[in-house]
Amino acid sequence: MTSPKSRQKASGVVPILDADEQAELVRLRREVRRLETENEILKRAAAYFAKENVLPKHLSD
Repeated sequence: MTSPKSRQKASGVVPILDADEQAELVRLRREVRRLETENEILKRAAAYFAKENVLPKHLSD
Protein backbone atom coordinates (compact mmCIF):
# COMPACT_ATOMS: atom_id res chain seq x y z
CA MET A 1 0.00 0.00 0.00
CA THR A 2 1.35 3.42 -0.86
CA SER A 3 1.53 6.10 1.74
CA PRO A 4 -0.46 9.33 1.44
CA LYS A 5 2.80 11.26 1.01
CA SER A 6 3.94 9.13 -1.90
CA ARG A 7 0.50 9.42 -3.55
CA GLN A 8 0.66 13.22 -3.17
CA LYS A 9 4.12 13.31 -4.72
CA ALA A 10 3.02 11.05 -7.56
CA SER A 11 -0.06 13.13 -8.34
CA GLY A 12 1.77 16.44 -7.97
CA VAL A 13 -0.86 17.65 -5.50
CA VAL A 14 0.50 19.31 -2.40
CA PRO A 15 -2.10 20.24 0.21
CA ILE A 16 -1.70 23.71 1.64
CA LEU A 17 -2.17 23.92 5.38
CA ASP A 18 -1.83 27.00 7.48
CA ALA A 19 0.11 26.87 10.75
CA ASP A 20 -2.98 26.10 12.86
CA GLU A 21 -4.05 23.27 10.57
CA GLN A 22 -0.55 21.84 10.52
CA ALA A 23 -0.38 21.95 14.34
CA GLU A 24 -3.77 20.25 14.58
CA LEU A 25 -2.68 17.57 12.12
CA VAL A 26 0.43 16.86 14.20
CA ARG A 27 -1.64 16.75 17.40
CA LEU A 28 -4.21 14.42 15.86
CA ARG A 29 -1.55 12.07 14.50
CA ARG A 30 0.02 11.87 17.97
CA GLU A 31 -3.41 11.17 19.46
CA VAL A 32 -4.03 8.39 16.93
CA ARG A 33 -0.65 6.85 17.74
CA ARG A 34 -1.40 7.00 21.48
CA LEU A 35 -4.84 5.45 21.03
CA GLU A 36 -3.45 2.68 18.83
CA THR A 37 -0.87 1.91 21.51
CA GLU A 38 -3.53 1.85 24.24
CA ASN A 39 -5.72 -0.39 22.10
CA GLU A 40 -2.85 -2.83 21.57
CA ILE A 41 -2.19 -2.94 25.33
CA LEU A 42 -5.87 -3.64 26.02
CA LYS A 43 -5.94 -6.40 23.39
CA ARG A 44 -2.93 -8.06 25.00
CA ALA A 45 -4.44 -7.75 28.47
CA ALA A 46 -7.73 -9.25 27.26
CA ALA A 47 -5.87 -12.13 25.63
CA TYR A 48 -3.88 -12.72 28.82
CA PHE A 49 -6.98 -12.79 31.02
CA ALA A 50 -8.83 -15.01 28.54
CA LYS A 51 -5.90 -17.43 28.37
CA GLU A 52 -5.41 -17.54 32.11
CA ASN A 53 -9.15 -17.36 32.80
CA VAL A 54 -8.28 -14.94 35.55
CA LEU A 55 -10.46 -11.89 36.06
CA PRO A 56 -10.19 -9.30 38.79
CA LYS A 57 -12.77 -10.01 41.51
CA HIS A 58 -14.89 -6.95 40.76
CA LEU A 59 -15.32 -8.09 37.13
CA SER A 60 -16.16 -11.72 37.84
CA ASP A 61 -19.35 -11.00 39.84
